[in-house]
Amino acid sequence: MRTKFLVALFAVFCLWSCQDWGEMDPPAGNQQKPTLKELASYTFDDLGSDVSIGVYQGGKAPKLVVDKQLEVVLELDGGYVSYSNPLQFYTLQEAASLTGWVKLNESDEDTPIFCFSDETGSKKLMFTANSDLYYNEEKLNTNSLLLTAGEWHWFSVAVKPDSYAIYIDGVAVDGTITNDESVATVSRAVASGEVMNFMTEASKLYFGYGSKEKPVKMWIDEVSVYKNLITDKEIAKPELPEIGEGGDSGDGDNPGNENIYVLGAPDCSTGWWSEFSPIMKADGDCIFHHRFVNHTNGLNAWNNWVLGISNGKLPNEEGYQEYAIVRADNWGWLNGNGDNTIDKSGYPLSNTYDLTNGWTLFCQEMEGAVVDLTVQRKGSTLTMNADIVTKSKLNWTYSWTYGAIPNGELGVFLTVDGSYLEIDLEEAYVGNTYSQGYNVVGSQDNSTGWWGAHSSKVLMEGDGKVVYQLYNHTSKTNIWNSYVFILTTGTHPTESGYNGATDELLILRADPYGWGAIYDEGAITVIDGMDVEKADGALVTFTRKGTEIAYSASFDYNGTIITPYTYIASNFPDNQEKWAVFFTVDNCWLDIISVVTYPFIANIK
Repeated sequence: MRTKFLVALFAVFCLWSCQDWGEMDPPAGNQQKPTLKELASYTFDDLGSDVSIGVYQGGKAPKLVVDKQLEVVLELDGGYVSYSNPLQFYTLQEAASLTGWVKLNESDEDTPIFCFSDETGSKKLMFTANSDLYYNEEKLNTNSLLLTAGEWHWFSVAVKPDSYAIYIDGVAVDGTITNDESVATVSRAVASGEVMNFMTEASKLYFGYGSKEKPVKMWIDEVSVYKNLITDKEIAKPELPEIGEGGDSGDGDNPGNENIYVLGAPDCSTGWWSEFSPIMKADGDCIFHHRFVNHTNGLNAWNNWVLGISNGKLPNEEGYQEYAIVRADNWGWLNGNGDNTIDKSGYPLSNTYDLTNGWTLFCQEMEGAVVDLTVQRKGSTLTMNADIVTKSKLNWTYSWTYGAIPNGELGVFLTVDGSYLEIDLEEAYVGNTYSQGYNVVGSQDNSTGWWGAHSSKVLMEGDGKVVYQLYNHTSKTNIWNSYVFILTTGTHPTESGYNGATDELLILRADPYGWGAIYDEGAITVIDGMDVEKADGALVTFTRKGTEIAYSASFDYNGTIITPYTYIASNFPDNQEKWAVFFTVDNCWLDIISVVTYPFIANIK
């Protein structure tokens, strides 16, 4: 198995036969009219004591953020939360129902909004951003409605013993399904009552989990779970407050003012070659990443973002040597030559822009466009890839390859020209990549015992974040025969004077166990099952912000994302500026594929 760096509108079915939506069955004899009862309300003013959290590979831990309309909301960016199923063990006379708010950063039909699951994850009922209901990976409804991104939508879902209904913003997406021969076989689970019964048998209720791939960024708030059938009152879309000043994070494209570095004047008056972003530097085979919102004066195609690649220096620094400049508008040059000297063989653009209406459309669509930019050097080959979501949510890609980039330190920076950028500091990272079998820790016959080999340390100072991608090869003898993560005061076992008693702050094995000077067993939150068979590939993340530290590891096991546990604590020594992280082995061996750091996270408050 190979580890991958992983990634709402709703489909609606109104499946009632003869009754209007919300109409109750009439009493018969001593039969009591079913009572609508709210069993749980998730307002996300806090996450609650009974929550479990997890992350997809490449995702971020769930967090609470301030929204301009709904105040405090839950932000899920490749992370998820789960609670004990509030419907479990209840007898449902009429239906199981859910309502709530959801907003997507970008449209994606497969993103899971909520998911009921049994303990093993083998049975699931999932509701997606395409307004679809899936029961055990089979789609129940025939019609779908993709939720538009960047705005709050109110969803209402009800499952009866023989039918179901889905409403978006108070409007039914689909009509009635009857139990006759025209009904698809996949709907029989609904008609037989199996789906409604499962909702009372499932042990977990997830938000943001259920798909195989990492979902898109989204925000969720005010979710209610009901016993029995919701009425027109619960289905109707509540009135949203007007968008006010300040606050943020749930406003779609903008990741939140506290995380933003603004490059250029917001009135787009900054001229060519007059302002530059902080530079990111690396040596060897390396990777750089930026995510930003692009703003333009709209006058010319070149009044947009510009990428600069150098010898590790900015243009205003002594010794600056320019390797390449790549503009957003399919133009660039090499080695300081201002003409478009990059020939087609070194400048292949793949699936670039929809220019059927010329550059006028380009200028319009690039205002507010979200750009996901990656630059990678492997040997002498440099590649750039930009994935762009435009103003009207068009998806454009822009790629460039150059085969003669020099060795030595490489620097990547951004500049503007009649434009300005909102750079997300949380998404800016730089690091090294390795071919399989190159950066190996331990003997490949699993004979290296405990503490017998260590990876190189990553030394940090102050706040920081480190992400490892690795393959973990284990003898499968014991659960502890897997990688071991180590946090120290900045030292490494191979260094003179290393003292485990004073230098080792935290040691975490791949299974939920650890020790060290600041180890706290209560900081562990167990999420999914763990065994040595499932610890092959791993994405390991560690973050330090002041006294707050967070560790997580995720595995991609046969298409299923497994996060065994997370470790979150608030006891990092406040007088300890320097720190280091690395790995050791215990009758296993590691093949490290990439190590990246987030150099600007110290600027995020």
